[in-house]
Amino acid sequence: MAAPRPISVMLLSRSERLASVDKRTLREAGAITRWSMTSGVEAARLLEGLASGSRPETPDVIVCHQELDDMDGEQFCAMLRLHPRLVSQPVLLLLANDDEAQQMAALGCGASALLSRPYSVETLRRQLLSLTAVDAAADDLVIKMLFQPRNNGSGVKAPGIR
Repeated sequence: MAAPRPISVMLLSRSERLASVDKRTLREAGAITRWSMTSGVEAARLLEGLASGSRPETPDVIVCHQELDDMDGEQFCAMLRLHPRLVSQPVLLLLANDDEAQQMAALGCGASALLSRPYSVETLRRQLLSLTAVDAAADDLVIKMLFQPRNNGSGVKAPGIR
């Protein structure tokens, strides 16, 4: 049996030093950091294909620090949720601590999940797997809704695509 495909991650951090620690932890958790950035604006441009010569990129999960170079993580999440293509993009927001007020603010911005520092490799792995499983389940539901034959009330099954 083939090994599962590694989870691709876009890592957003306020500094390269913090990013290097998280990259190592992500690797230990079975993820591949395909992009690492300190700017929320540049990350959004890359996700949308607006960076020069790029096409839209879609990581499995965005792992975003609470503070970035040019904005905070909550602002980044809120910005993503305004875009139709990115509204359901899984975002794991890394919090500096487990302060309840910070957690409530982070959930209000549209983060898919929260993880407070310090965290273990296993906790990170579970969060990533959970976020990608939810995303896959949503994709499966959409496919079933579009392509599964429906009963149109006359006893005749209609094709799923209208």
